[in-house]
Amino acid sequence: MREIKFKLFFKGKFVGWQRETTIHSYKELWTIQSQYSKDGTEWSYDLYIMHDDKKQYTGRKLKDKEIYEGDILGGGDELGNGFVEWSSNQIAFILRWYCEDGSSETPLLSDEISGYSEIIGNIHENPELLEEIKYVLSESKM
Repeated sequence: MREIKFKLFFKGKFVGWQRETTIHSYKELWTIQSQYSKDGTEWSYDLYIMHDDKKQYTGRKLKDKEIYEGDILGGGDELGNGFVEWSSNQIAFILRWYCEDGSSETPLLSDEISGYSEIIGNIHENPELLEEIKYVLSESKM
């Protein structure tokens, strides 16, 4: 059995969670989806939380808070703010940030995230934080 968790967003606002559980039986593979509203109430199988984007749980935590794709991490004194994204090249979630030497990235599994103190937002509800990072990243390439 394997469980994958997602945060659900609609028009840039967090609306709930989705869990997908894959169960392997002798000859079959079953995937069960469960959805939960923001307050944790499970929705019945015939109802659906409307969403236009979902971000996957990375399997990592920062101070007991789950880190999801699209989260923006802050408090990294030397590293600056960073954001979590999926890298098809590395086939892993990565943390991308700007430092004085330019932009950088590291797999989320590394100890680099220990330099961050909190999750300060996400790319949907706090796009201004992402714009600041992207601006700094683009300036560093000039």
